[in-house]
Amino acid sequence: MVERATEQIVCLVSQPLKQDDRKLKCIKGAYLIGLARLGLGQYDDAQRSFQEVIALDPYHQLSQLELRFLM
Repeated sequence: MVERATEQIVCLVSQPLKQDDRKLKCIKGAYLIGLARLGLGQYDDAQRSFQEVIALDPYHQLSQLELRFLM
């Protein structure tokens, strides 16, 4: 299920974002997937999810914090 959600986020991110609302949903989704992966002990995948968030929003403080703990 997490893989499917990740594919959807990648699909959305690869398309031109026409609305800020859509971008915010992508950011939130990637962050939540990162938290889920962290909880499952999938640390490398969680790190990639948080990096996706930072790529979309370089100022996302929660993702920055999680990445500091993972590195």
